Amino acid sequence: MTRAARAGLWLLCVAMTWGVMASWSGRAHARDDASLSYHTITTPHFHVHYFDGRRDLARRAAYLAEEAHEVMVPLFAWEPAGRTHMIIEDQIDTANGSANVFGRNVIRIFGMPPESD
Repeated sequence: MTRAARAGLWLLCVAMTWGVMASWSGRAHARDDASLSYHTITTPHFHVHYFDGRRDLARRAAYLAEEAHEVMVPLFAWEPAGRTHMIIEDQIDTANGSANVFGRNVIRIFGMPPESD
């Protein structure tokens, strides 16, 4: 890869990260609420973190994550080191999520189902 291509890829990653951080800034009050009691489901490949009242959603997410892991690892011939942290959030009325592999493997899922079009 040329130096210019590496620089372009780096700038793209920075721009994407900055855009994600900026889009979350308005929702910062909804995340990491100290008044909520968080729990964790541990599976062979995931730590699924959720707060009171979201146990069923977390259990389903844990099951589906393990199913996806079983399919994707052979497909890509690669397995993440350690368990991936999955955080189930449900404090905002939007369907979305994100994933991060820098520093720690983290998946954030917003529990709101998508709107029908």
